[in-house]
Amino acid sequence: MFEKTFYTEAEIAALYGLTGAYLRKLRSRQAGPVFVRIGDRMIRYRRVDIDRWLATAAVEVIPKRAS
Repeated sequence: MFEKTFYTEAEIAALYGLTGAYLRKLRSRQAGPVFVRIGDRMIRYRRVDIDRWLATAAVEVIPKRAS
C-alpha cells in the first residue's frame, strides 16, 4: 500500500489537530508549511512538508539552574 502524495486542507487539519482557518491564516501570512496551489483555488499539502514545518517549529525547553 502506498501513502497519498497530496492532502487537502481538511485532511491535514484532521491529521495534525489543526483547523482549516489556522492553515488559511498561515498561508495569508506566508508563515506556514509549504503548500501547492493547483489552478486558482485548489490548495494541497504534502505530508513531508507539514512534518518539516513542524520540526522547525519545535522548541527545546532547557531547565534553568538553581542559583
